[in-house]
Parts: sequence; structure tokens; C-alpha cells
Amino acid sequence: MDADELREQYAAGERNFSGVDLSRANLSGLDLQQASLWRATVSEANLSGTNLSGVDLLGADLTSANLTKANLIGANLREADLSDALLNGANFKSTLYNEATQFPSHFDPQSAGAYLIAPHATLVLADLSVVDLSRANLSGADLSRANLWQTKLKDANLSGANLSGADLSGADLSGADLSGADLSQSNLLGADLSSANLLEVNLKDALYDEATKFAQDFDPAKAGAYFIAPSVSLREANLSEANLSGVDLSEVDLCGANLSQGNLFGITLEKANLSGAKLNQAKLWEAELSGTDLSGADLRGADLWFSNLKGANLTGASLQKVNLFGIDLSST
Repeated sequence: MDADELREQYAAGERNFSGVDLSRANLSGLDLQQASLWRATVSEANLSGTNLSGVDLLGADLTSANLTKANLIGANLREADLSDALLNGANFKSTLYNEATQFPSHFDPQSAGAYLIAPHATLVLADLSVVDLSRANLSGADLSRANLWQTKLKDANLSGANLSGADLSGADLSGADLSGADLSQSNLLGADLSSANLLEVNLKDALYDEATKFAQDFDPAKAGAYFIAPSVSLREANLSEANLSGVDLSEVDLCGANLSQGNLFGITLEKANLSGAKLNQAKLWEAELSGTDLSGADLRGADLWFSNLKGANLTGASLQKVNLFGIDLSST
């Protein structure tokens, strides 16, 4: 395949170019984002200024390629060979690589912002959302507070991994090995854990809902997880720093619960009981709080930008440094 054919097919909507031979092709400045160049041969090609964001280059041959100022944000370079490639000014933010990936000598991918996908890797706060990590070996890795929203982790090895506080909402963890993993305070809303190995997994204060799929006969509540739905009891629950953006918790009993520093953007808490709850520094932008009992609640430093507090009970609530922009308090 030559550069013109690639350009025409990409413009026509084709994205799968797995295994093609583009060696020595002039692909400078092309927009190839989200394409698959899985195990393609791109050696000695001119990719200067090319948009390769989100491109699957797993196992690709990029030896001696010119990637000067190329955009590789979120690209998959696992098992790829970039030996002797020109990487001046290339953007490697959130690019994936593993121990089999070969880079030019003296190039440090982690310093360039790339993520090492390997056992015991440190990926704290990493943004790996919507990434395909199926069958990846991340045993013992530290993924605490990582963004794994809608990430594909099907059949991945996450045994002994630290996923505490991670956002796994909508993630595919089916068949994954989570034995001995720490998922405390993780967000599992809508996640698929069917047929996953959950032996000795830590789910204390994790969140799940009706859409979350667990292995047969596994009881997440007994493992310490919280069921998130309208009208449930979450009295004194520890939900600090939880991401409950857009969630419906109307009429829920959250008396004494800890929601401090939580992301509660667009949350529905209509007629909920939040008396004595900790909401300090929580982000409650455009939250539905009509008829909510917030008596005695700690709202110090909370952001209630354009929230609806009609009929809410704020008796005895701590409101120091609260952002009340756009709020009508006349009926509270």
C-alpha cells in the first residue's frame, strides 16, 4: 500500500490497516487518528507531524521512521519497534508501551508521558479511559485513582493490583483475574465483572449499581461494596472523593455519610436525607437538591454552582466559603 491509497481509504472511512507495508512511505502531516496499524511495517517512513493519536501500533515496525512532531497521544505502542526512529518533538502523552517495546537509546518514554503496561507498573492517576487493555498483564500494578472509564480489561491479569479509588465505571473486566486486588472505594457503576476471578478481592466502600455484572453467586454487598440506586440506605457510608456525577440518589438515606471532595456534578439528591453529612469541598454543580434535608451538614468549601435548593433544609449547616452562584435561596 502507498501513501495515496492509505489517504483515500482513510477518507472513505476505513480504519483497519493491520499488517500493511508502508515502509519508506511519505505520510507526513496526515490525520490517521484512531486507525489500526496493528503489526504494520512503517520502517523508514516519514511520519513527521502526522496525527497518530489513539492509533493501534501494537507490534508495528517503526524502525528508522521519522516521527518528528508526530501526535502519539493515547497510541498503543506495545511490542512496537521504534529503534533508531526520530522522535524530536513527538507527543507521547498517555501513549501505551510495554517491556517488549523498543525505543531509541537514551529515550525515556515515561519522562515523555507514556504509560508502561507491565506487572508492578506505577500508574497512579493515569488516564487510561476507553483504552483496550484486554489480556494485559498488570499484576501487582498500582492503578490507584486511575481513570479506567469504559476501559477494556477483558481477561487481563490484575491479580494483586491496587485499584483503590479507580474509576472503572463502564469498564469490561469480564474474565479478568482480580484475585487479591484492592478495589476499595473504586467506581464499578455499569462495569462488567462477569466470570472475573474475585478471590480475596477488596471491595470495601466500592460502588456498584443494577447495571454492574458480577460473577455468579458473588455478593458485592457482603464484600463491603455500596449499592447505588434511588431510595436505598447509605447511612454513614464512606463516599469521600467518589465520582457520582449524574447519578440518581433521590430519597436516599445519607445521614452522616462522608461525601467530602466528591464529584457530584449533576447528581440528583431530591428529598434525600443528608442530615449531618460531610460535603465539604464537594463539587455539586447543577445538583438537584430540592426538598433535601441538609440540616447540620458540613458544606464548607463546597461548590453548589446553579444547583436547585428549592425547599431544602439548611438548618445548622456549615456554609463557610460555599459557592452559591446562580442559586435561589428564597424558598430554603
